[in-house]
Amino acid sequence: LILSLHDQYWGSEEAMAEGAPARILRRGEKTALPPTLVIHHQYESPHPRPDVDSFVEEFRKAGGQVAVHVLPGTFPGPSRSSYWMNDDVRAPAANKVLRDMA
Repeated sequence: LILSLHDQYWGSEEAMAEGAPARILRRGEKTALPPTLVIHHQYESPHPRPDVDSFVEEFRKAGGQVAVHVLPGTFPGPSRSSYWMNDDVRAPAANKVLRDMA
């Protein structure tokens, strides 16, 4: 499901490369930089930590405000119950970070 939705959204690898936020920042393009919250597990195979850290660094370098909250352990995978913000771990973490950003 996740991959098919991903392909539907982007349409092609070229479109994904052009529109990916991390790549936009790396290219130095001017873009909107809304306050951003990154919630990440210590290990996530789809998004390795060095990639996340690089995105956060580029976002801040471009002048954006970003808060990062690292969850313990390994990303459990993109099932409906664990991927979205409705579980017992992510929701409290998101609420805390958002309160801290306000």
